[in-house]
Amino acid sequence: MHVYDRHREASISTGGDVALESLANLALHLTLDLQAGHDFYDHAFASTALKIPYVALNYKIFEKVLSEDTLKVLTIIQHHRSHVPTTLLLSFRYQEHVPAGERRALLLGTVWPHFLPFVSRWVDVTSYRVLCRIRIAILTDRVANTGEPVQYTTSAVDTTSCFYHVKTFWRHLAWPDPCSSYTMLVKMIESMSGAADYYVYLLQQRLHTLATDTQEDERAQQLCITVNNMEHVRHSLTLLKEELQIDQVTQILDSQDPRGSGTTYTDHVTSLLLAGLGNLDSKIAGSMSPVADKMRQELQKDVFHLAWSPDSLPAEEAVRPLLERLYASLATYSAALLKNNLDRLLHLLWLAVLNALTEQIGKDTDEKQEAFFVRLYDALRLLREFFHAHGRGLDNNTLMGEEYSFLERQLRLHKTPTDSLIEAYHLERLLEQERTEGTEYGSLFVRVYFNHDSLCVEVLQARNVIPLDPNGFSDPFVVIELLPKRLFPGSGPQQTNVHKKTLHPLFDECFEFPASLESCQAEGAMILFTLMDHDVITCNDFGGEAFLSLNTIPGVASSASVDNFHGLKPIELNLMFQKDPDNIILKVLETRTNDKMAMDFVKKQKERIAKPI
Repeated sequence: MHVYDRHREASISTGGDVALESLANLALHLTLDLQAGHDFYDHAFASTALKIPYVALNYKIFEKVLSEDTLKVLTIIQHHRSHVPTTLLLSFRYQEHVPAGERRALLLGTVWPHFLPFVSRWVDVTSYRVLCRIRIAILTDRVANTGEPVQYTTSAVDTTSCFYHVKTFWRHLAWPDPCSSYTMLVKMIESMSGAADYYVYLLQQRLHTLATDTQEDERAQQLCITVNNMEHVRHSLTLLKEELQIDQVTQILDSQDPRGSGTTYTDHVTSLLLAGLGNLDSKIAGSMSPVADKMRQELQKDVFHLAWSPDSLPAEEAVRPLLERLYASLATYSAALLKNNLDRLLHLLWLAVLNALTEQIGKDTDEKQEAFFVRLYDALRLLREFFHAHGRGLDNNTLMGEEYSFLERQLRLHKTPTDSLIEAYHLERLLEQERTEGTEYGSLFVRVYFNHDSLCVEVLQARNVIPLDPNGFSDPFVVIELLPKRLFPGSGPQQTNVHKKTLHPLFDECFEFPASLESCQAEGAMILFTLMDHDVITCNDFGGEAFLSLNTIPGVASSASVDNFHGLKPIELNLMFQKDPDNIILKVLETRTNDKMAMDFVKKQKERIAKPI
């Protein structure tokens, strides 16, 4: 105890900063003593029959004799912003060895509020010093000898080292209060995200100056090193959540939050981290975009030759020049870039290829044959395999993004025969029917069942039909068709009688269609009900349509005969208009000007598009 007595006399006989420094020295000796006890004696005492908690007992002894002097010194310094040595702050973390139920009795465990202003100031001062350190690191930059094949420079190592020291100190501090801890964690996240952004900005400035006075090979090498530096620093931010033990704090606060709704503490911190990482991702990709921009023109030429190759040339041969150019252009970068950076470059090139292909299918579509789209569709698959590189390149989620999905569907539809496209369109309408809830165009009540190789359709009534005549009424009738026609070749359309001047016609008519059970059970088998307004002089007006799947009707779903037809519950179908004037299937069919089936279908469907209000 002679060490304690000597430092105790110094701490109480002085004032201000001197007293604080003396107390810090005392805390340092006690901390070292406790650490030694933890390393050499604690396990030995705990393993005895008495299971003596050596460190906990010693901490309570030191805490009791030290608490009086600590509170005296804190009273002296609490009215001015003296610098608090970190050794004094770190000394309190040994209370974690004391059982949780006994910590409330520890006097030192209650003094942390006195240190809060100083810890907050430490965060601010450290943030400024990190920025200064980054600036110096850029000025004294040199290639880092990491022993790894991918090179980056010492500035990246220096920057992440700054972050590491901040995170290490905070973890050792083990700040006891979740609320103030959260506030400082947010400040540290914002500080380190801002420092990383500043570092990337300085690298971008340096890269810009090099771009005008260096050779192409040297520029490529400098670009690789620069973006690797950026990625090295960005990666360190991805570790913040774990290394700062953020979840432990936010989960406590979320459990104590009386609101129980809105943005949680965890959500807020996560959004801060994602915003910082997203900003860096964008800037790194922006630094690499000149490479993709330079390659884009050559890629467009290769895509043009791919698209307009002879129909007799297989897709594997037609796409080969494009793949060879990509392989040659990526050779330098694949060897020098970190994986994330290589993926960024691959993604930029992938988007460039997709855009070039999309441009080709949009030019002179009327003149293109089915073989044109088949070749591009097969080439797209080969290109996706190239960029995936058996799992070493882009993952499937990145490859099959929005741009790919749009292009793939365009090519798939363009290479699909007209009759298959018409079936696909009707399937879309059937799915839309099942999602439709509103009755703005009225509704139709029907009863449908299958019995003895015959499909029976009862059209019962319609309600709230839209008025299509000048008198405020309609002259409605219903046309019934079985689709697709290839499944029901002997079943032509049938229609009800016309009902004059009404918006609520009572049809009550029954129709029979010859059909087999297998046809009704086939995928896509359906009935199309089209309500029309009869006109004597002009063409009949479209009043709405409804679709009913045959897979669910009695006699088909159960594969059993229906005995009590009239006991079946009527089905209410909401009448629909096509509300998408740019429907992609109709747009594709519209390009087939030499195909009578396609032109007739498009003309018919255009009459069923809802007019803008």
